This record gives sequence, structure tokens and C-alpha cells, in this order.
Amino acid sequence: MRFSSRIFVWKLSSTFGISGLSNESCFMSTQPLCKFKKINQIEVYRIKSGQLAALSECYFSRSCYTAAVVRPESYLTIPGALGRQVDSLVKPCIDKMQLVDFQRLQYNLNERGYRLNARELLELWKNYEDIIAEKAKIESRRKENSKIGKQLNKKSGCDLQKEFDTVKETGIKLRNEAKRIQKILEEIEVPTMMKLLSLPNDYCDEPFKTLSFGEPSGYSVSGDENIVLALNSPDSFHFMTKENAFLELKFCNKLLQYLLNQNCRLISPPDFVKSAIVEGCGIDYSEVFTMNEQDSSDPFRVVGGASLPAMCTLVARTTLRNETPLRFSTLGRCYSVSDGTNIFESSQRTCVQSLSLVNNEQSSGEVDFMVDKLINFYSVLPVHFRVSKAPLSSLKRYEKAKISFEMYSQSKKKYIEFACVSNIGEFISRRLNVYFHPRGEGQFVNFVFSTCIDFNAFVHCWNDNGRPSLVE
Repeated sequence: MRFSSRIFVWKLSSTFGISGLSNESCFMSTQPLCKFKKINQIEVYRIKSGQLAALSECYFSRSCYTAAVVRPESYLTIPGALGRQVDSLVKPCIDKMQLVDFQRLQYNLNERGYRLNARELLELWKNYEDIIAEKAKIESRRKENSKIGKQLNKKSGCDLQKEFDTVKETGIKLRNEAKRIQKILEEIEVPTMMKLLSLPNDYCDEPFKTLSFGEPSGYSVSGDENIVLALNSPDSFHFMTKENAFLELKFCNKLLQYLLNQNCRLISPPDFVKSAIVEGCGIDYSEVFTMNEQDSSDPFRVVGGASLPAMCTLVARTTLRNETPLRFSTLGRCYSVSDGTNIFESSQRTCVQSLSLVNNEQSSGEVDFMVDKLINFYSVLPVHFRVSKAPLSSLKRYEKAKISFEMYSQSKKKYIEFACVSNIGEFISRRLNVYFHPRGEGQFVNFVFSTCIDFNAFVHCWNDNGRPSLVE
């Protein structure tokens, strides 16, 4: 996957950097650019004349220029005229059914704390679709007019000149009308798509009875001496030492092997992913770490191999021909921006994750399957935990529903989530183009994502409950 930057180019002034702003032009470059300087918070790059093939030579006479890079508003979709010049990974498909029920959509937005007006969104979408429909009609008329012109070319006779002139005049009018509609479309396409892509997933109404397992412990044992906060760290990076470190290796590997015995396939996702993958998962860039942001128009996002974006990288823009469900599991680190001081709010966490790809009919059953398997694994341990459905207000943007596994923290006096099973539905597959073969009704793959253990949260509660023996 490679993105181009939208680049505005000016003549290079030998003294002050940018000059001759009246000579501004724009081109797309897929080649690496050499960082030059920053002028008024604008990223400036030095580029060679060989990279300016898309520019008119009349603008420039020197062999070196400066370029200010303007990143696209969305790495997931780059619509309009700009989109035709940029190699984009995916083209999201909007879930129109979510826009049908105004009251349901507004309730979903309100419960999740989104400051969006459902009625305005529906009007914006309707206006966008009307313009698309009008553009399609004009294109259809242009094709029909062109067909008539080709038929007249096959005929002969002086009396056809008037008909030729009529067809030509109609063609010019339709072409001008098409340009007008295209300009209107490009003006509203970006704000429309950006607002629609910011919408959260729909929600699931299915009830779930809260379950409780084991007996709560009446005492706690401090384990702080076995948990270290990395020095000189701008964020809360914790790592395990001594007894906790051994438990982390043994327990997580035991859980991973248990999942592999349930027909899960072991995978090794990357630690770094492209911006489009993060955006496709409905995760805000402020929630993840970024590499080489100043030197690249499409910087890498550091998420860790045991994270949802990393696992989605392996299936993005994929057409499935296998029988479902397909289950993938991995063990590793998960990174996220956090200013918390507790281990269960750490920016670095060790997790065992599972991703299931299913069809629409299998979605609910797969959630039940993963919940049952995790209950079977944890219920034999000498720990108290409960399983409950998370409230709508606590769901992440990509989640339709979440079944949460929680242990009680004696020191914090509250339940803390250490595992969960999330029903994502088609939210990610629509944004990252994950289809079934053949394409048609029900073509989008449903995702079920399971955090089988967030070890940081688990070990905190384990210490709080007297450190009962967990592995042999």
C-alpha cells in the first residue's frame, strides 16, 4: 500500500525559502522527499526537477524547488479529483441501513457520547445521493447522444448536417453540465464521507444474563515490587519482573495453546500498520503511537502485533473463499496512548487475541462460542470473575456489542476488565473491503474480536486476590 501526498510547489528562494507564491502549482509524488526545513509550521521538502513531471515547465526554470506537504483528511478514503490521482488501499462502503432509522441512530449517538445530529447526517447523505443520481443520468444521456452521433457517421447525405450540429451542440451542453455536477460533488464529497466515516457501529439488542464464577477473596497481596514503570518514558509503559514475568510467559502460552486446540490458527501480525488500517478499524489516531510522522505523508502507526489493527492488516482487501468460521489467534504486545498510572491502564500490554471471520448468520453463534470457551478456561482457576454485557456507553466505535470478563480489584474497589468478546459485524469489512466469494447479498465478512486476556489487568487483580496458583 502506498499513498501519495498532495503537494504544493513554489520556487526556491536562496535566502528566505519560499517565494513566488503566485506561481503555486500542485502535483502528486510517490517518490521519497528530502526534508528541508519548517516554515511557519509548514513541512518543507527539497525535491528534484525529475520529480516534477506532472507540472507544467512554464512555471519553473530552476532545478530545485521547495514543496509543502498537505496530508489528506482521511487515509481511508480520498474522494473526488484528488482520489483519482492517489493510490488508495481501500474504498469504504457506507452501511445505508444504519441511516434508515433516524431514532435508532440518534439514540446510538447519544448513548455513546457523539455530538452528531442524526437528522443533519441523513439530509447530508440524501443530498449526496441525489447528486450522484443526477450525475448518473447525465452520463447516461451523454452515452446515448454519443451513440446517436456514431449512427449518423455511418449514414451519408447533405441533409444530415443539421442533425450533426444538433448532436454536437447537445454533447457540449451535456459535457458542461457534467463538469458542473462533478464540481458540486467534489465540494460535498469530502465533508459527507468524513462525517459518515466518523459514525460508530450500530448496536445489538440481544440480552445477556450476568454470570459469576468463583468466590471473592477476602484479602490482597501487594505485587507492586514485581511491576516496573519504564524510566524516562513519556507514557505509562510497564513491564513484568520476577514472579509476574514467569507467570506472564507460562499463563499466556497456556491460554494460546488452549485456543489453538479450538481450531484457531496461529498468526504473527506486524507491530506497525498503515494509517488506513487504523482508520478502517474505527480507531482515532490520537489513541495510537506514530512513527516518522514528520518525515512521511503516510506515517506508520505503532499498535503491536496483538492488536485489532495488526490482525486486520492480514485480511484487508481480501475475498474469502474458505468455509467459515475462520479463527486466528496471536500472543504479543499491544500498544496504545495512555496517561494512566495503573498497570491496567498501561500503554504497553501483553495480550492473547483472537479474530473470527464469519458470515452474518454465524455472528451471534461465534460470540457465544468464544464466550463459552473463555468461561471453560477461566472457571477451573481459583479466581473470582464475572461475565456481563457491557453498556452501550462503554463500547468502542467498532463494537456492536461486548461481553466483558471482569475480576474484582480489592485495592481499587471495583471490577476491572481482563478479557472480552466483541461483536463487530460488518463495520470493519465494509471499511477495509473484506468480502465473501462470490460477491452479492451478504457479501461482507462479519468480525468477532476477542481479547482472551489482557495480562496487565489480570495480574493486577491476581495480586489483589492473594496470588492463587494458576499454572503448574
